[in-house]
Amino acid sequence: MPRRRTPHESASVLPGRPPALPGERLPAARCEFIGGDLFQAVPGGADVYLLKSVLHDWDDTRAQQILHTCHRAMAGAARLLLIERLLPERLQASDAHRALARSDLTMRVAHGARERSEKEFVALLASAGFRTHRIVPTTSALTIIEALP
Repeated sequence: MPRRRTPHESASVLPGRPPALPGERLPAARCEFIGGDLFQAVPGGADVYLLKSVLHDWDDTRAQQILHTCHRAMAGAARLLLIERLLPERLQASDAHRALARSDLTMRVAHGARERSEKEFVALLASAGFRTHRIVPTTSALTIIEALP
């Protein structure tokens, strides 16, 4: 009988998954897709741990648990990359800020989660044993936060 999956497992993205991303330059030998539960364990020994639009799905306690799970798996010069929307410290009357406020409200009402500001991400990372190395704005609505254990 197959093992029953927890609600947090991402195995639904794995069936039929090609061995490499179409058009990618990364050799298939350098990339592996593994389903799992971020609250239990992630594979150790990776150079980079990438979480895109993951932490905004969770409240601070659960987001901290995810970060602790990643921290336990990391060794040596491993890095954590978070790709998330950043709330500004103060919202302005602009289309971009209105969209962020709508997203934050949706996350709070629908999931009990939230969007976070740069300051809040830095504090959340620190509470899980990470040091924010750098924050890289992009031309999209997302920002890359690089953290080190």
